[in-house]
Order: sequence, then C-alpha cells, then structure tokens
Amino acid sequence: MDFSLLPEAMLLTVEITLAAMGIGMVLGVLVVVARRSRFRVLRAVAVVWTDVVRGVPPLVWLMLVFLGIGLFTALGTAIIVFGLVASAYCAEIYRSGLEAVPRGQTEALAALAVPARTGQLRVVAPQAAVIAAPAVLSYAIGLVKDSSLASVIGVAELTFVANRAANRTGDGITPFVTVGVLYLLFSLLLAVAGKLGTQRLEGRWRTR
Repeated sequence: MDFSLLPEAMLLTVEITLAAMGIGMVLGVLVVVARRSRFRVLRAVAVVWTDVVRGVPPLVWLMLVFLGIGLFTALGTAIIVFGLVASAYCAEIYRSGLEAVPRGQTEALAALAVPARTGQLRVVAPQAAVIAAPAVLSYAIGLVKDSSLASVIGVAELTFVANRAANRTGDGITPFVTVGVLYLLFSLLLAVAGKLGTQRLEGRWRTR
C-alpha cells in the first residue's frame, strides 16, 4: 500500500464530513422552521422533504445526482448529497429538541408578554440546542463512516485508496485495517471535540 496517498485521502474524508455536516446543520434549521410554520404548504413541503430524503439510501442519492444529473464533480456531488441528507436528519433532531423543552416555558413567556419570536430565540432555542447536541454529534460520527460511500463515484478518499491498493497488491488486510484505524481516530477526535463543545454550550446556558 502506498502510504503517501493517505494524507490527501484523509483530508478528503474530513472535507466531505465537515462540509456536509455544516450544510446539513444550517439547512436543517430552515427545514425545522418550515416544519413548525403556520403555513400548511411549508409544513407539507418540510414533511415530504424529511421523509423522502431519509427514506432513500444515501448511495442511491449519490448515483442519482452524479450519474443522473451529472452537473457536479465527484467531490462536489458527495458534499451536496451528504449535506442534503444531513439536513433532513438534523431537522428531525432539532424538532425533537424543541419538543423536549417543557411547554410550560412557552406559556410562561406568553404570560409575561414576551414576543413569541424573542422567546423562541432566547429561551427555547438554546435549551433545544443543548438537548439536540448529543444526537447531532452522533449523526456526525455516523457521517464519517457514510463518507466512505463517496468512493463508489470515484472520490479518492480513504476507502477508495484502500480498495485500489487491495486490488493492486492482492492484500486486503493491510489497506483496510489501516484506513479502519484512521476512520476510528477521526471519529474519536470528532466525539471528543463535540463533547467539549456540548459541555461549553451547556455551561453558557446555565450562566444565563
């Protein structure tokens, strides 16, 4: 196995994961806002989006966008597809977090004549973020593993490099054990960083 290819392959894996997660987290906010909108059409669109996107395997979406639409590079396709899939999952995580905040707080805000939008942004949303953070982190770690699917459309990330090395040398153990360890290390680092971020978020909320 050519170990000199691993740094670039690892960088692509990190790029796909972080970029897609960033897209998913931002778009997920828009989807959950639409899901909780007072407009029936927006609610319906958000429900259909989350159900359809989550109901189709990411690999099918990759092939559909890359081979069917064919407007993006392999890397661009991977980031876009994983980002859109992440948006559906993040939206559901956010919605669960919002619903977990005691309804009495919203009622108390209304009794105090606090504007609904202000109350949602300054009181409800921060608590929902703390509640949703572990699930978002768990999904991000899963996305690290899902990023390996990008190898199918030719993105030279870790799994692609390992598969090519195995086919060239006939050794299927060394390359896949090596990239398996790298995936594990990246997942552990992401878990530690996410846990620290969650603790900091909880600390900020408690000091309010």
